[in-house]
Amino acid sequence: MEKEVDFIINLNKKNFENNKDILFKVINSLKEIIINIENDKEVEKIENIINILNKLLIDSKKKLDMKNKSLEELKLKIKKNININKEANSKKVEEQFFTNGKYIGETLNGKRHGKGIYFFNNGDIYNGEWKNDKSDGRGAYYYKGGDFYEGDWRNDKFEGKGIYIYNNGDIYDGDYVNNSRHGKGIYYFSNGPRFEGDWKNNLKDGQGIYFFNNGDRQVGDYVADNKVGKHITITKSGVVFTDEY
Repeated sequence: MEKEVDFIINLNKKNFENNKDILFKVINSLKEIIINIENDKEVEKIENIINILNKLLIDSKKKLDMKNKSLEELKLKIKKNININKEANSKKVEEQFFTNGKYIGETLNGKRHGKGIYFFNNGDIYNGEWKNDKSDGRGAYYYKGGDFYEGDWRNDKFEGKGIYIYNNGDIYDGDYVNNSRHGKGIYYFSNGPRFEGDWKNNLKDGQGIYFFNNGDRQVGDYVADNKVGKHITITKSGVVFTDEY
């Protein structure tokens, strides 16, 4: 299974390199366009686009590093768990087979209990703590499709603090209740912006701040993912204005 994780890490790097090459080509093309433009306002617009693209490159690299770091940690945990020694303990290490996968780890009275790793037949992997046959405590879950969650679990569900990295590059870091984003959290969009604030049942709900790529930020209330009431926007240059929703 370590080979599969290495494959995913290398694939992430390859995808980043491909996207980086495309962005560099676009940036260079825009720089060539600027040379032939005399209108200062148009030049400024294009320069802003170039700055956004450069920031996107930096943010994409940071997200790649974060994602691959989590996968490297998962690989180390897999190796550690597979090599768990069988010292005398009230818990014993077993290999158990189920209709949907295989478990290697600590057990108590025949149940998954303690630290262990579960290899699902569909390619998913859970590595972490267990209690009475349920994922419970701290654990990491890798989805075959590329999503990744690392954080707190209770009764087989995300519960507490956790970070979820989506296959499309989005990242959520914050509170979870019953498998849903619920409480305080930060959502990083793959194209650059981010939202910091309150969540309820996976939706923005309460007060929050939205940070735009251009440096502007907007503060206001949300209900079920929709903006409500007055939202104050503060531009990068310090200009303040209000919108009503």
